[in-house]
Amino acid sequence: MVYGQTENFVLCAPLWDGIYLCANHIRCNHIENTGQGSDWIPVLNCCIDGRCETVLPRDAYIYMEKGFMAAGNADGMTTADEFSYPGGSYDGIEVLVTEPDMDTLEEFGLEFSFLNEMAASAPVSALFRMTQRQMGLASDLFEHLVQADLELPQYRFLTLQFLYELKTHGATALEKAAFVTKGQRQIASEIESLISADLSRRYTARELAERFGLGEVTLKKYFRLVYGESISGYMRRRRIAFARRELARTRRSVGEIAAACGYENQGKFGEVFRRETGMTPLEYRYQNISDSQEDSI
Repeated sequence: MVYGQTENFVLCAPLWDGIYLCANHIRCNHIENTGQGSDWIPVLNCCIDGRCETVLPRDAYIYMEKGFMAAGNADGMTTADEFSYPGGSYDGIEVLVTEPDMDTLEEFGLEFSFLNEMAASAPVSALFRMTQRQMGLASDLFEHLVQADLELPQYRFLTLQFLYELKTHGATALEKAAFVTKGQRQIASEIESLISADLSRRYTARELAERFGLGEVTLKKYFRLVYGESISGYMRRRRIAFARRELARTRRSVGEIAAACGYENQGKFGEVFRRETGMTPLEYRYQNISDSQEDSI
């Protein structure tokens, strides 16, 4: 089953009656909650890459990031109107259930109750950090599901292998996690909207702090809590992503693209671009240019 298309989609494989393995591939900041699959209960959610928001009771927020895992059912969680992905990128896998046939798993010596027991033992919202091996197994599941290169028995085997690894070795519960209030989230979101509206415009921390009536340290803290990185790091990533698209899809000169990204010095732009991608802008263009553009050059 596939929900969505192009850059945003969810792939679901029915492993057994009432038990589904899903791969989430998101490349935007927000997706409306249409209620599709509302009777599905997530018992396992693993972040492969990127960042996603979890809404807690009383308008509090917490964020999943690479290597994090949420275990147990969704009891106590609020229902959000939309799903949010700070940074605009998220890859992850979920195990969902809808009145599952538990006899099937019990034949393999497994039951989902162990995940609820893990969740109950965690001091912070049933969040855990996966081990290197667990992360590897989760990543393999994600890649194979996206590529659709396995048969159903193989997906079942890999899922069972991952569940056994969790049951046998457990995972490290997050003893401390930063909760974000609704007000802090709103400020961080407004900062992101402002600095992303025009990539050629550069703001200093002092300018932003004065604009939002905060101290520089507090402003940077709110932004990092929500987006998981510094303002400068976030904007550098956004600018390089924009430059990649422009180089591959347009005939704009490197100088024009550099200026649109906020670099007055084309040489500095080339230096940053190469450090981030391993290629010069022109090397990237000729390796990634679209077929239509290639025909016209």
